[in-house]
This record gives sequence, structure tokens and C-alpha cells, in this order.
Amino acid sequence: MYAFTFEAPSTTAAAAQLIAQGGKLLAGGQSLLPSMRLRLANPEKIVDLNGIAE
Repeated sequence: MYAFTFEAPSTTAAAAQLIAQGGKLLAGGQSLLPSMRLRLANPEKIVDLNGIAE
């Protein structure tokens, strides 16, 4: 896989800001990680939504 930055915001506002900066969303049941393993996707920043209680 490629090098990337992993972000885990705790609020929706922080997540929205990271997404606006070009982050790709990561939540349960997505195919982003398998796509990265196959080198089909190369995001620079991954935003994990699992830590947001809202």
C-alpha cells in the first residue's frame, strides 16, 4: 500500500474540515482498503468516522 495520513476526528465538524482538505472517508463495510491493497486507490489522507458519536 501507499503511504497515507490516518485521521480519527471526534466531531462531525472536524471530519468535515478534513474531508474539505481532500481526505477520503473510511467507515464500516467500504472497499477503500482492499482497493488500496490492489493499488487502485491512492488517497493521501484517510478520515475514520467510527470515533464520531453523533
